[in-house]
Amino acid sequence: MRLLVVSDSHRHYTTLRKIILLHREADRIIFLGDGIDDFDKIDLPFPVSPILISGNNDWGSIAPKSEILTLDGIRIYCTHGHLEHVKYGEDLLFTTALKNEASLVLFGHTHNQYYEYSGGIHIFNPGAVMDGNYGMVDLINGQIMCIKANIFDR
Repeated sequence: MRLLVVSDSHRHYTTLRKIILLHREADRIIFLGDGIDDFDKIDLPFPVSPILISGNNDWGSIAPKSEILTLDGIRIYCTHGHLEHVKYGEDLLFTTALKNEASLVLFGHTHNQYYEYSGGIHIFNPGAVMDGNYGMVDLINGQIMCIKANIFDR
């Protein structure tokens, strides 16, 4: 299963749309906040409904601020990251993942691409769509592979 992971589009919906069109092979799209309204401005060309998480700039959004998913048998903690104070480190993300028995944490907020594997937990930030950054996560036979990408590097 391939996940397209995006965050922090901040009204750069044309870049968001280009990224989505580039990865039609994605089985799921996970948006990690700050630009949730951008999905209303793009017409998704295939029937994949995104998983939406609200961020600190998604005022009035009814989307959850975090969510635990199980996809292909992998527990995933999804959050924007502002409530976990990720600009000061990933300690709270790691603790929350342990508490929820998650093997993968997806977060945004910092606008910086980030990957760490520690204590059996993958922690991944795809970076900001507004800068052309995004990520993919492949879930294959219980294994997790996180891939950083930038649309402008193509």
